[in-house]
Amino acid sequence: MKMKMQLRNVRPNPFRHIERYPIQEEKITALKKSIKDTEFWENIVARQKPDGTVEIAYGHHRLHALREMYSGTHEFDFIIKDLDETAMCKIMVHENMDEWGSSASVEQESLRAIVEGYADGRIELGELSKDTPSSQIRYAPSFIQGGRAGLNHARPYTTTQLASFTGWKDWKVKAVLASLELIEQGSMKDDDYKGLMSSQQKEVNTEVKRQQKITAKRVEMLKEEGDTEEAEVVAKRGEAEVKQVANAVIKNFTKDKEKGTPTRTAAEVASDVRASNSPKDAVEFPDINKVAGKLAVKIGNLLDDDKEMGRVLRSIIKSKRYLADNYKASLIDNLSDLADSANILAKQLKSGK
Repeated sequence: MKMKMQLRNVRPNPFRHIERYPIQEEKITALKKSIKDTEFWENIVARQKPDGTVEIAYGHHRLHALREMYSGTHEFDFIIKDLDETAMCKIMVHENMDEWGSSASVEQESLRAIVEGYADGRIELGELSKDTPSSQIRYAPSFIQGGRAGLNHARPYTTTQLASFTGWKDWKVKAVLASLELIEQGSMKDDDYKGLMSSQQKEVNTEVKRQQKITAKRVEMLKEEGDTEEAEVVAKRGEAEVKQVANAVIKNFTKDKEKGTPTRTAAEVASDVRASNSPKDAVEFPDINKVAGKLAVKIGNLLDDDKEMGRVLRSIIKSKRYLADNYKASLIDNLSDLADSANILAKQLKSGK
């Protein structure tokens, strides 16, 4: 049914946080001109609230344009429907994509609104698969994969559930969640992703996480050797190196945008940063050749058919038709990361830098 409402009694979709992705002024200007030329199309869907106000499901730019053109007491017709929280949230996600395309920042806000709504019990995401590995579960309102110490584990969720809720592809949900996780950890900031597209934020996150793994391995090795003081120094330096990698990759995307054509890949840019941060002399180990020799043997044995890990992996591959999708995806992701890291390190050794 249609209902006349004064503009002052019209509220935005509760899942759409205007302060996080502001109104586009150029769109407001175009809408105001259109309204003047053809009048306002009264086709915005809303739901009525007990206090007599209404919340619109979509059309936030049109509402903003109307408020700039008319007083708060001016009345317009709105289509009133019985919409629950889940419907309002899903409509918000679709409107964001329609208005902003594949903006990384807006995708992050869409998932943030969903997870916050889920944490508050306002929406549901469906049943969690019983065979989901604990390492792939997050707990709302957090975005940390595997959970965070001291957090209530009452609201678990996964990439698969969010992909089903939003209708997005798995890779996009994973990329956005990775961004939100890095922001929550303090490794990245919201503003770092401004102006980036979906695929670009995925590449930034890949290089940032790869740098974090490199640092973690260095720290672990130093701790095993009993050098806790140096481990702390390397960990601190690693935080700065993560930021260096992220800034370099983002800057490269900005240059590509200005030129209109890609020049260098994120992996190439990140590799240069890592090379520039490598020790300029060979005195990091008491006997570098001895260490390198042992390491070469360990690497060679890593996936050898005659060793346990390689043997188990090949057995799994032979029986992969019985493998659950989530476990399969986890193995593929980690093997791909391993291959990428190995290629980058091999190139750095060959470069002579």
